[in-house]
Amino acid sequence: MGGALPSVLDDGAECACVCLDRGGGGGYVSGSNLFRERLTFEEAFHHATIMEELDQQIDALFREYDSDRSGTIESGTEMDDMIKRLKERGFVFGNRITRDDQSVSAYQPAGLKRVRGKIFEETTATRDTGLEAAEFKDWLRSEVTQRKTNLRVLFATSPWLEEILGVSFEVADDDRDGEVDEKELALFIVKVAAVVGEPPPDQNEIHRIMLIADKSPDGRLTYKEFRYVVIELLARLYYTHFNHSMNGFNLSRSRKSLTSFNDSSEKLSRGTLRGRLGRRGTM
Repeated sequence: MGGALPSVLDDGAECACVCLDRGGGGGYVSGSNLFRERLTFEEAFHHATIMEELDQQIDALFREYDSDRSGTIESGTEMDDMIKRLKERGFVFGNRITRDDQSVSAYQPAGLKRVRGKIFEETTATRDTGLEAAEFKDWLRSEVTQRKTNLRVLFATSPWLEEILGVSFEVADDDRDGEVDEKELALFIVKVAAVVGEPPPDQNEIHRIMLIADKSPDGRLTYKEFRYVVIELLARLYYTHFNHSMNGFNLSRSRKSLTSFNDSSEKLSRGTLRGRLGRRGTM
C-alpha cells in the first residue's frame, strides 16, 4: 500500500481511534466502500462488523455464481460450477482429519456429489427449486463459521481486511518504528481478544503466529507480514466466538440457522456500525 500510514490520534486511548484519510478527500476509499467517519479499533474488530462483512462477501459470491441472474443457483451445471469455484478459492467441505492443536488443518476430500447432497440435506433447496439467495447465505455462512480454514479464506479475500490493516498495524506498532516485534504483537493480540470477548492465544501460540508471519526472519513484522497476523487472529478468535463461546453466537448443529444471543448489553449494534462506516447495501 502506497503512501504514509495513517497516524494514531490518541496514543493513550485503550482503543485507539485512527483516521483513514487518503488522498485529501476526507475519507478512505477502498473498492466500493467509503469510511466517512473515523473508525475506532473497537469498531473494526467488533462482532457486528465481522458479521456484516461475512454477509457482504457471501452475498457477492451468490451474485457471482448465479450466472443467469435468475435469483436461484439451479441444481445441475450451475450448482456444480458453484461448488468447483468455491473449492478453487480454498473453501473446504469435508471432515477434518487433524487435531485441534495442530497449526495446519487438513480435511478429507469432498466430491461434488457429496457437497450437493449436504446442501439438499441442510437447506430447503431441492433438485427442482435450486438454491435461493437466503438458502445459499445460511448454508455457506454455516460452512464458513464452523471451519477456521474457511474463515481464513473469506477474511483474506475481503476488501474490509485491507481497510482495517492500517488501523491494526498502527495500534500494534507501539514505538512507531514501522515494524512490530513479538512483545508488541502480544499486546496487540490481547487488545483484539478483549474486543471480541474471547481469551487470547497463549504465549506459545503467539510465538508460533510470529514465526509463521515473520518471513524475513528477523524477529520483526513488516506491514506486509502483519497481514497474516490479522487473518489468523480473526480466524482463531471468531471460530471460538461462533462455536464455543457463551459470549458469541449459537450456531445450530443442524446448520440451518445462525442465531445471535441477546446483545442488549453491547455498546454497538450492526445498524449503528453500518451508519458509522457508510456500508454498501446488502442484496
